Amino acid sequence: MASRNGYNQRRSDLKFELDKRTDLLEEKVGDQNLRTEAISALRDLYSSRIATTYVNEASHKFASEGLTRKDIDNIHRHILNIQHIPHLFVNDVYDIVHSPEAKIDEDDFQMKVNKTIGTSQVSAKTSEGVEGEIKRLQGKAALLEEKGKLLETNTSICKKEIAELKDDTPKLQAEIAALQKEKNNGWGEAKSTRTKQ
Repeated sequence: MASRNGYNQRRSDLKFELDKRTDLLEEKVGDQNLRTEAISALRDLYSSRIATTYVNEASHKFASEGLTRKDIDNIHRHILNIQHIPHLFVNDVYDIVHSPEAKIDEDDFQMKVNKTIGTSQVSAKTSEGVEGEIKRLQGKAALLEEKGKLLETNTSICKKEIAELKDDTPKLQAEIAALQKEKNNGWGEAKSTRTKQ
């Protein structure tokens, strides 16, 4: 029960800190549309990454751990790897999170080097390896598909040639029969000529 209360307190503290950063972002960005987009990105990227990855993962040891600048740097690096997010914009958000007003220093939100970071890095490397293997297999599949099409074409040509040969067989047999007949007739005439002599 005490650990659950500790969890809820730390979660509440974290929400307060995140809300403070959102206010800083609102002050910095003047344009209404950009402000909405920026705040949405801050909540989606940083709140989600910090709250889910670090708060939920570390819920059983909240009493003694929090976030350091190094943790935020790691989160920022992971976010920059997400596709379709403008890096310049993410870096602006990062600058606000790191601004003095945000009060993130080595004394606030301290966390000893988090095992979650190491795990997520290993997980990222593993998924990179899996993606590489998938691409390699896709390339191999494309080559096999090409070979398959080539074999189908060759098979089709061979079948066509066989069909043509089958069509020619009766003609060839007729020609052979005619040649044999001529041969037999020729031999017969040659025999009768010899006999008469």
